[in-house]
Amino acid sequence: MKIDLHVHTHLSSDAWIPLNKDLVRVLKKRGIQGIAITDHNTFKGVVKAKKLLEKEGIFVIPGEEVKTTKKGELLCLFINEEICSPGLKKYRFLEVVDKVKEQDGLVGLSHPLDFSRKNWISEMQIDWINKYIDIIEAYNARCNLHLMNKRAYSFCINHNIPFTAGSDAHFLMEIGRGCLVLDEQEETIEAIRRQIMSGNSCKLWNSNSLPFVNVSSICLHALTGISQAFWPIGRYFST
Repeated sequence: MKIDLHVHTHLSSDAWIPLNKDLVRVLKKRGIQGIAITDHNTFKGVVKAKKLLEKEGIFVIPGEEVKTTKKGELLCLFINEEICSPGLKKYRFLEVVDKVKEQDGLVGLSHPLDFSRKNWISEMQIDWINKYIDIIEAYNARCNLHLMNKRAYSFCINHNIPFTAGSDAHFLMEIGRGCLVLDEQEETIEAIRRQIMSGNSCKLWNSNSLPFVNVSSICLHALTGISQAFWPIGRYFST
């Protein structure tokens, strides 16, 4: 069972993955049975994705990627409602952790050792991890150097920490480039969660995205901001 645990939709300002039949087509073509919707600081895409994908037999793991004031981003999975308050761009680390725990969700570190993005390198101490973190993203397809993912994976294995893998897709072409492969074909979201946390039967499937996708996301984010500020077309980019 192949699951992409890090996917952004058009509801992230730097992404353009539509919640329509094109997404369904790509997932089925690439043999992906489940995805985690992890838009930046918003939960709105989860509800729409569930309506679209679950009737097609594709699991939707509810999530959100939250920018913190500490170091990097937190990958919040298996949550029930939005973590972030409207209007804020960054959130206090402990506040996010507490909100995820209140929902019995999982707190994860996104691309923790990617020095080309805000990361968690200085925080990667096992005592700190055990206190606050449930899972670590051991593979992120947008990391430009394989060494970044290799070190994250080794950290998880050496310290027996449950890990995830994801494409960090912002465009349809990226979906499935990073996946967690489960040995068993699960029938519920709860069973998927249990298998991830057990770690015993999880494997990585990876194929790095091309570097230009990061530049594309930066340009799209800038265009969205400008259009929202100056032109009515901004409503189109934000819906």
